Amino acid sequence: MTKYDFNELIVLDLANNHQGDLEHGLNIIKALGKVINDLGIRAALKFQFRQLDTFIHPDFKERDDVTHIPRFFSTRLSIKDYVKLIKEVRAQGMIPTCTPFDEESVDIIQKLDIEIMKIASCSVMDIPLLNKVAGVKMPVVASTGGATVSQIDHMVQIFEQNKLDFALHHCVSIYPT
Repeated sequence: MTKYDFNELIVLDLANNHQGDLEHGLNIIKALGKVINDLGIRAALKFQFRQLDTFIHPDFKERDDVTHIPRFFSTRLSIKDYVKLIKEVRAQGMIPTCTPFDEESVDIIQKLDIEIMKIASCSVMDIPLLNKVAGVKMPVVASTGGATVSQIDHMVQIFEQNKLDFALHHCVSIYPT
């Protein structure tokens, strides 16, 4: 099995910056594509998937005092929209990458033929998610910003036991950026 080449890979983060607007997302991707191509950078562009109907507890869906919830709903895109965005990522010479926040999203990532999965540091101890990701045998970049050394070790152990091809991404989790 050939190891995935993570060397000199820059991971750019689209996340919810598309603001729930397909055209805005496509414009961001094209602008980033121009920069990375002009500079000769090898880049991955990362999306975030969470299945809001099951990810957010029903008792919280209408709450506006938890700022993430209204933002997640206001930036929701359809799978058809993501197909278009991913196609543009490839057209711009970037590698489509995605962070799943639930197991269902792992299945969607596979169906959309996204090349790399990224584990958010907040998910380092989400054992069902890590096991699901490890089971699909895709290359993984795992962030460490919000994790302790022992949590990182536990995640690495899961990935190594499953012979997963992965890279650790050291980051500092301070938001807003």
